[in-house]
Amino acid sequence: MLLVVQRWGIRLLLLFTVLVGLSLATTTPPPHPAVDDQVNPGFDTCPLPCWAGITPAETRTDAVPRLITAHLPGMNVEFRGVVTQINFAATTPGQTLRGVVYDKRGLVSGVRLETHLPLWQVMELLGAPDCIRISQGTDGHELVAVSWQTEHHVISGTVLLPSPDAWQPSATISLLGIFEGYPACAAPGDYRWHGFAPIWQYR
Repeated sequence: MLLVVQRWGIRLLLLFTVLVGLSLATTTPPPHPAVDDQVNPGFDTCPLPCWAGITPAETRTDAVPRLITAHLPGMNVEFRGVVTQINFAATTPGQTLRGVVYDKRGLVSGVRLETHLPLWQVMELLGAPDCIRISQGTDGHELVAVSWQTEHHVISGTVLLPSPDAWQPSATISLLGIFEGYPACAAPGDYRWHGFAPIWQYR
């Protein structure tokens, strides 16, 4: 009788172990959700606030050309240094990525990129933004800036809305900035994030 109980105990323990393993495998999220590297190259290298192996306040500026070239394979990359920044353009026959890397005493202080990132995808990576700023573009479009504050960095995305109704999770971030930490959400006109409330509530 004791032998039977022991056998059933071992079987139940094995079954419990398998179930726990399956549960962890299905519920544990990946380290950082994938961004389509064909549309937005460089984002599959490392999670934000890193891009293409470059992290503001950590990466040396003189390493930037090597890192961008290495992490944008198949693209022709041209660099142009201007005082305290490096402008670059990475191209393929059907795509162009432009950006600027800013220097501060030999270290990268910020990166600014032209992107085609859906807002919802960046929110999956970083969570809800900390603040939002609304302004009127010269062409009459709404210019929306959303910002995330991390322990050491600020990440900001610029969304150009053709109309207030376009303020949706599917709106596209056309300009993404990654900078070493500074007091975000403290300037006049910055409002704390209240979700996708009507634009007028952020004025």
